[in-house]
Amino acid sequence: MKRLLLSATLFILGINAFAQISHGGEPIEWEGKSNDFQFESTPVPDRQELSQEDAINDQYKDIPYRFGVEYEVDFDSDNNGNWTALEDGTRVWRLGVSAPGALTINFDFDVYQIPEGAEIFVYDPRQRQVVGSFTKANASKNSTLGVGLLSSDKIIIEYIEPAWVTEPGYLHINKVVYGYRSVLNGLGIEEKGPFGNSGPCNIDVNCADLGLYDIQKRSVAVIVNGGGVCSGALVNNTNEDLHPYFLTANHCLSGNPSNAENWVFYFNHEIPDCGGSDDDAPTDQSVSGSTVIARNAESDFALLELDSNVPASYNVCFSGWDATDSEAAVISAYGIHHPGGDVKKICFEEDAPYHDIGTAGFVNQTWYIDQWEEGVTEGGSSGSPLFNQSGNIIGQLAGGLAACAGPVNNGQFDYYGRMGVSWDFGSTPETRLSDWLDPSGTGQLILPNSCAGAAPEDDLTLGSFSTEQFLFCSLESIDESINVVNTGSNDITSFTLSLEINGTAQDNVEWNGNLGSFQSEMIELGSIQLVEGDNTISVEVVTVNGGEDSNENGNDQSNEYLATAFAGEISFTLQFDDFPEETSWRIVDENDNILYNGGGYPDGTESYQDVFCLPGGCYSFIINDSWGDGICCQQGEGFYLIEDDEGNVLVEGGEFGETAVEPFCVDGLGTRENAILSTISVYPNPAKSFVNIHLGDVQSLDGIVVSDLLGRTVYSEVGQNVNGEIIRLETSNFGAGVYLVQIKTEFGTASRKIIIE
Repeated sequence: MKRLLLSATLFILGINAFAQISHGGEPIEWEGKSNDFQFESTPVPDRQELSQEDAINDQYKDIPYRFGVEYEVDFDSDNNGNWTALEDGTRVWRLGVSAPGALTINFDFDVYQIPEGAEIFVYDPRQRQVVGSFTKANASKNSTLGVGLLSSDKIIIEYIEPAWVTEPGYLHINKVVYGYRSVLNGLGIEEKGPFGNSGPCNIDVNCADLGLYDIQKRSVAVIVNGGGVCSGALVNNTNEDLHPYFLTANHCLSGNPSNAENWVFYFNHEIPDCGGSDDDAPTDQSVSGSTVIARNAESDFALLELDSNVPASYNVCFSGWDATDSEAAVISAYGIHHPGGDVKKICFEEDAPYHDIGTAGFVNQTWYIDQWEEGVTEGGSSGSPLFNQSGNIIGQLAGGLAACAGPVNNGQFDYYGRMGVSWDFGSTPETRLSDWLDPSGTGQLILPNSCAGAAPEDDLTLGSFSTEQFLFCSLESIDESINVVNTGSNDITSFTLSLEINGTAQDNVEWNGNLGSFQSEMIELGSIQLVEGDNTISVEVVTVNGGEDSNENGNDQSNEYLATAFAGEISFTLQFDDFPEETSWRIVDENDNILYNGGGYPDGTESYQDVFCLPGGCYSFIINDSWGDGICCQQGEGFYLIEDDEGNVLVEGGEFGETAVEPFCVDGLGTRENAILSTISVYPNPAKSFVNIHLGDVQSLDGIVVSDLLGRTVYSEVGQNVNGEIIRLETSNFGAGVYLVQIKTEFGTASRKIIIE
């Protein structure tokens, strides 16, 4: 299925009262002003047609998010509006613009030529909102100006020209935007959903455990542009002179670099406190106008130079970056963005993103995110930065299908153009970043944030574990490792890690060698014996190079596993419709842990089948269709089917919209086997010098094995015929700790965890 061609030209600019860089003052005769003059009107768009188009196009991030329809107009200070001469010789020109039924109006001066001393104000007839004054200093390099949103369907433009001006000004408006849906919370627009403009699974940036994010978020801004809403970030350069460079996606330009001339950039548009009101999100910290200085489609980047410096009062930061393009050095990532022009959000990728080629069609060099663990991105997030675990930008959002499916994310992917590719792509400064972000040719490929100071010297960051599996349907031992990265400026020659298994401290892990800056290595943690139920491994940095770690961020990491000896099998069949690439699915437990999932099926795939193990319990099968029409029966006869090991149907269907959620329960092992094994008990627990194993209804014993949490066997006994016997185990030589007792029978293995004091 192809996205629809937009039937209306897209044009979006945005602002709130007293936003953009303005110069104070107020309109002439602001108190008691009369507005009984002619208004020029725009057409009224077809809301139903726009809604149908938006339902399709909002799914895509490789085009800007639309909220307004652009109408071409021909209004100027010579032929429209009213001129008034005041007693002191001051001349005032006023023009009224009406967009009947619009939520907002904004417009574009394609000719903005006013002399020194002249001023422009824009306000609504009720005098609740006013922007300005704008002066000659607000003109772009090409003498244009984009003026942003007022939340009204009527506005008044007022130009004040002093009597002493020798060369009169001239103004021409060629575009007026009819805002038919809300963008930028905090404007006082009532027609918006309970979660603002974005889906409910998005996370407000100030609801995250900030750490690095408190600095990085200050570089990110929402762009209200000539083709839609996008996101992006200020970026530092090796001169560290706060030059106003701004990184976003090339596709936000809609193929025309001149579109950036009148873009408006809003900083700090976020809810100040977690759980606060959207109305508290500032919309009065913005700048207007920029020039594209470098871009390419290969990695979908555009580097802009803002027409003016960002005022110090905005308290922004310029983000650092990592252009090494090293997969090994990126162990986790996060994104900060403005979905749908909403307040600032954050999303987390706990695993390592990886390089991919050809994912995006026109974008060939990407960082690929399989799925976000927390939060998502949406339309309007395009161009937003992807930060690595050290808080440096490694790319900008180019596209993807990640979105909210109700209160949770849909488990889909995203992809980002890689900064390492953008750094030196092509043969001219106009296609690469290096000439601009390293203007002195230092050769640096890693630069910290302007607000963070120098990189820490001795800094070890813990990354992901080697074991990605969560559910284990046997009580086995797993060989676990953890990835570590030197994120400091010094070489690391030694470090110490503490290890804890299910709350019990183990021997420290000592390492010696040489790990250069931003090099990584997998560190073996040993064999871990899983016990029945929940298992947790925790690792923490104790020392680096014989002393303290210079940066506490990234110093602890943990992994969870669910293990059971009581598991049955289910069979899963998924028959696709004509568009398998639209389908993704997952099976989650009652705690929303993802046990199995799939998606990203290539065009032409007919079906998918598999057999999964599940412990006894209740689960949910969740299936998503990114087009919103299910897998049956409009575009093929697709279906899904889950059966237990006896052929009983647990879940089936195929007709749904965007998402179907199907709860189901399984018994795990057969009823008889479970019943027999459940009669086995171990006591006392906790124990000191002995434990009793009561075998209940078990008639034949294959053996008993006791092991510690590192999988080391401390006791074993071969099988024998038994009749509900009680077996006594002496434990005085075990040592204090947690142990796993495995009682192996003809009905399966019963596992019991015991604590020796």
